[in-house]
Amino acid sequence: MPIELPIKFPKNADVIYADAKAFQALPPEERWRRLCDLIASGEALMAQSPERQETARRLRERDELRWQQAMRFWIDWWHARESSEHSADADNSSRAPR
Repeated sequence: MPIELPIKFPKNADVIYADAKAFQALPPEERWRRLCDLIASGEALMAQSPERQETARRLRERDELRWQQAMRFWIDWWHARESSEHSADADNSSRAPR
C-alpha cells in the first residue's frame, strides 16, 4: 500500500512548462545571457570530467559528421539544380522553332 506523504511534489511537465514560460517572458538580452551561462556551465563541467577527452573526441566526431552531411546535402542540391537547368535548356531548345 502506498504511503501518503504530507508534501505534494509538482509534476516534471508542469515545472518544465512554467520554466519555459518564464524564459519566454524574459527580454532577448537576458535570454541570451542565460543561454551563454548554461553553455559555460556545461563547458566547465566537461573540463572537470574524468571523461573529458572521450567526450571531446565524441563531440568532434559528431561535428565532423554533421559537416559532412551538410556538405553532401549542398553538393546533391547543386547537382540536382544543374541537372534540372540542363534538362530545361534541352527541353527549350527542342521546342524552338526551326
